Amino acid sequence: MEDRLKGREVKLLLALAEARGALTSKLLSTYVESSPHTVRNDMQEVRKWIQANGAVLIVKPRVGYMLKVVNMEVWQAFVQRLRGLARRKGRTSQKERMKYILTKILLSALHQKKLSQWDLAEELFIGLTTLKNYWKEMEAALGGYRLRLKADREGKIRIEGGEEKIRKAIADMLFANMEISERHNAFYDSVFSRREIECVKKIVLGSVMHYSFPLSDIAFHGIVIHILIVLRRIEVKATVEYSAEEISFLQSTKSFLVAKDIVSKLRRQLHIDIGNEIFYIAQHLVASERIFAQDASLDQETRCLVAAILQKISVEYHVDFQQDETLFTGLQIHLEAALHRLRFNIGVRNEILQVIKKDFPLAFEFAVIASRIVESKESIKTNENEIGFLAIHFGAAMERMRLQKKSCVLICDTSVTMSLLMKETIVRHFGGYIEITKMCHRYELTENEAESMDLIISTVPLPEMEAKKKQARIIYVHPVIGDSDMRMLEKAILGMQKAFLPNGQREAFFHRELFFPNMQAKSKEEVLGKITLHMLEHGYIDETIKKSIYEREQMSSTEIGSLIAMPHALESGASKPAIAVAVLNEPVLWSYERVQVVFCLSIPKSNARIWEDIFNRIYDYFVQGLGVRELIDNPSFELLLERIAQ
Repeated sequence: MEDRLKGREVKLLLALAEARGALTSKLLSTYVESSPHTVRNDMQEVRKWIQANGAVLIVKPRVGYMLKVVNMEVWQAFVQRLRGLARRKGRTSQKERMKYILTKILLSALHQKKLSQWDLAEELFIGLTTLKNYWKEMEAALGGYRLRLKADREGKIRIEGGEEKIRKAIADMLFANMEISERHNAFYDSVFSRREIECVKKIVLGSVMHYSFPLSDIAFHGIVIHILIVLRRIEVKATVEYSAEEISFLQSTKSFLVAKDIVSKLRRQLHIDIGNEIFYIAQHLVASERIFAQDASLDQETRCLVAAILQKISVEYHVDFQQDETLFTGLQIHLEAALHRLRFNIGVRNEILQVIKKDFPLAFEFAVIASRIVESKESIKTNENEIGFLAIHFGAAMERMRLQKKSCVLICDTSVTMSLLMKETIVRHFGGYIEITKMCHRYELTENEAESMDLIISTVPLPEMEAKKKQARIIYVHPVIGDSDMRMLEKAILGMQKAFLPNGQREAFFHRELFFPNMQAKSKEEVLGKITLHMLEHGYIDETIKKSIYEREQMSSTEIGSLIAMPHALESGASKPAIAVAVLNEPVLWSYERVQVVFCLSIPKSNARIWEDIFNRIYDYFVQGLGVRELIDNPSFELLLERIAQ
């Protein structure tokens, strides 16, 4: 029955279902990419569906639309059906249309054909003018592969660029996230025959097993896809050329033997000669193998490179990884492999890049610094995928650092028996996080001991220590630890692992003069220009920091999804933290997605934990909590402070 719903109506229903409060027609119009007037018309039909499925739509003037659920079971079942319908309904949003357009363009490129703009517009049920509005975004998406989009006088579109780049774009954008193990995949079957798919999979599996050449599931998928793409591209005589140096390197690898075996089997079983593609296959085997290599011969040059990276991070961020041998060795092994890939332009896709950027923001910043040093010392250009792989090593190191037990002293003025019971209770619950190094009376704790502790748990007041603002955190509990004490300890001890700032300090980073509601801008460059100029004029940054903000953006895009970007400096010599916030009148294309809210951070790298805390706060509320919609609808400085403090 829900199939009668339009795509825009489905999106409106889901937005209302997932909202924490009221949504205005203006906010909903941004979400579904239409006008507020269109949204108000759509809501008449939406109201009928809501009332028929266990809920009521409430409309409050100057407040917006909100739901009141009457029958939770019926409503939840309806929402589940809507989500399934949303997955099936395609090309209703700008992002979905973009994906469809790129798919059609790349499929045409696969077969070396041109695509008619008129036919494409008709398929999308849009006008040619609307289609042309996507041109910049299409160019930006393809520009990441150094490809150009061209249109001839007849209105037909084609892609221009190097053959290797065309193949990489096709592999990444069309097939990277599809499962080739599915028995029937309509998209695959429309491009490759089922016999080709099964035969290539069997050949690759046989060759890698014969040569004991380990591949992850992702790497296996990638090799199969690239070989299938080769089968289509050789039909139009499109090949990849290699230099003598590249050929010599590839021939010296074990990957070349595996590639040679694959080419031979393809000739016998599919009667297709792709002998001139042997180096292309070897290249991708090298890239796949090296990511998981654990037995690289480590040389002194790479060791010095890693040492320089860790030293730089220690100086800039005041985070010392130099004694972490696991990180040191892991980076050395990875860099020796990565340097080969970068020198010979062997690309490898990082499937979890966006997850790394969002879940490990500080680790990603460490990786950006590392990549900058690699570029400087090795005279090569890194890329976002390689930065992401480096970030994994730093993320693991940070987790190891967090899991180090915090030192704790227990002050209890009751009997020895009660003190022991108290200690055992705490150790039983939090032994994995703290180590109680001393148990004593108040007068027995020296000033030096108090200063060296991460945490003091006490049953008696310690006014002298509070007055002196000792570094250690003081937690007061009862001699017999109850539920309220346990909750307090849990919050304090586990909170230490996260290193969150007190709320009052967070709001202090935001200044009214650095809040820009309703900013008008047409591009990322214009947004950054306006924000950084204002911060410069008011003394929050200098020219060096401004330049560093642009350099950081070039290294890797700072958009984090849900219409938000968080530009910041690679290196900040700012004396105090400051965060500028711009809410744009209309979204602008950042690098890959549209952005309407910009948080520009200038935080001294010596306060690295502050940077991570602020990022997590913004991400948790404004991205995961969908708070960005609220801020766009009501771009007020007071609302921003209120939400950051929550």
